[in-house]
Amino acid sequence: MDLDNIEKLLAKYLEAKTTLQEEALLKNYFTSNNVASHLREYKGMFQYFANNKEERFTKSIRLKTNNKKRKWIGIAASIVFLLGIYGVNSYQNKQEAKRAYVATQ
Repeated sequence: MDLDNIEKLLAKYLEAKTTLQEEALLKNYFTSNNVASHLREYKGMFQYFANNKEERFTKSIRLKTNNKKRKWIGIAASIVFLLGIYGVNSYQNKQEAKRAYVATQ
């Protein structure tokens, strides 16, 4: 590949406008041994990308969850809900009893 085309692709790459094929051409050029002297500063960057492409994180990540806290929140929400239903039902029964008392007088 000629040097002029590599320079154009590099400029395009630095503007984030290259395709995957063009990036592969740049990677192949910069990982080879015949890189132009004025472009050697980019050689390290492309070699870094090529070397670290295979690197993987192998440690397992354990996410800490508060199952106890979540369980208690659920229980508390259920109790509040049941007390609310009981309160509304009790209020309605009292109102009905008042109406019946007034009706019987």
